[in-house]
Amino acid sequence: MALSIGLGLSAKEIAALTWTNVFEQNGSVRAAIIVPVKASNNANQSDIRLVPIWSRRVRRILSTYGERNGADIVVVGEAPLFPSRKGGHLTATSMRRFIKDVYRDAGIPEGGVQSGRKTLIADLMAVGLDARAVKSVLRRRLD
Repeated sequence: MALSIGLGLSAKEIAALTWTNVFEQNGSVRAAIIVPVKASNNANQSDIRLVPIWSRRVRRILSTYGERNGADIVVVGEAPLFPSRKGGHLTATSMRRFIKDVYRDAGIPEGGVQSGRKTLIADLMAVGLDARAVKSVLRRRLD
């Protein structure tokens, strides 16, 4: 949820993340998450998209997740950050379903994967960013 609400990542992007996309070899959280373009809807021609982790709360949540689940980042390396029951990457559909279930369990039955992006947009606009700056942060069209 922190990656959806705090950084505006899509279910497809979250499901595609590996440990090395989020953590340095020493186990610390990267300054920016490396999102493979194949997992992104971004039309940029580069192989990756960097998503800065500007929120201390998101950084703290990721750090705790890494400490509890990562063991040795060098060992888990390219393993999925959020593995399926079979050990591979979750599909985007499974991640969307998981996020929807979290919202439902929290008493927000209409919540879903886009709710995180909408919350991030509202938070950014509330601190004074205009639509152009928000678009730049999200690197996607807002309409």
